[in-house]
Amino acid sequence: MTAETNNETPVEESVDLLTPGGFLQKEREEQKLNEKEVATKLRITRSKLAALETDSYDQFPGETFIKGYLRAYSRLLKLDEDAVLQRYFDYVSAHSEVSQLITPSRPQGVVSAMAVERMKTPISPLVWIGFIALLAIVVVWFALQDSASTANVDETVSVAEQVGQAVTETQVEGALDAENLATESAQADPVVQPDQMVAADDVIQPSAPQAVETKRAASDVQAAGALELRAPDRLELQFADECWVEISDANGDVLATELQAAGSAITLQGKAPFNVMLGNVKAATLALNGQSVEVTPKGNNRALRFVVGSSNQ
Repeated sequence: MTAETNNETPVEESVDLLTPGGFLQKEREEQKLNEKEVATKLRITRSKLAALETDSYDQFPGETFIKGYLRAYSRLLKLDEDAVLQRYFDYVSAHSEVSQLITPSRPQGVVSAMAVERMKTPISPLVWIGFIALLAIVVVWFALQDSASTANVDETVSVAEQVGQAVTETQVEGALDAENLATESAQADPVVQPDQMVAADDVIQPSAPQAVETKRAASDVQAAGALELRAPDRLELQFADECWVEISDANGDVLATELQAAGSAITLQGKAPFNVMLGNVKAATLALNGQSVEVTPKGNNRALRFVVGSSNQ
């Protein structure tokens, strides 16, 4: 019994020392699965699979993709997903070169000994000087922006007051001239009245174009305000089966990169058009701003990349 116990202990220790990629590779080989079969089931390339198994995490665009692939790989091999992710967090914390490329979001309350040592290290005075200089630049920039905004508002109010005052003075002068002309026409010979009426018309007419210009300026301001209050576009997705999702909007903001479970639904807001990649397009139903979007798969391919909300749709 003692000999058997001594033989089993090194095996368990060697398993615990395996990296997350090495652990997954060992489990795959024990389950008699080759790389091609696993890559097909995970809907990733063999090079991505090799990067996972060799812990080459710099080959992935971000930590969200890494954790998603690790969870999917663990689920395929029927392993504990949280345990595999914990191996990944421990590996990244223990290798500074990988930590410089990816900063994993560790569970709350878990702090590595290396992180504690870094917190004990005093910060260089040059770092403090750079931080203070950057803060001063930001404060000055905001102050200049506020000053410019205040100047623009004052100038706009001043122009509006001048326009309103000019219109009021013109209308009052026109009304007084019309009253004086009416009084003179009542006292003078009737033959002179047409000339006086023509003169009164010439005085009153300029106020009409100015009133039109004032209304047009108010309409332009209202139209600009309506454009600023325009609501963002809304993209809704529902999934009848498990599906990998990658979505970004016209501004380049990444809105979703995750594996959706069967029966789940998500609602995203951004600026159309949206760039969408679905790993299982037949399982997804889409709607843009409440309008259903029809997506047609290409041949027998389950994955599809397409654009929603473009001008030619």
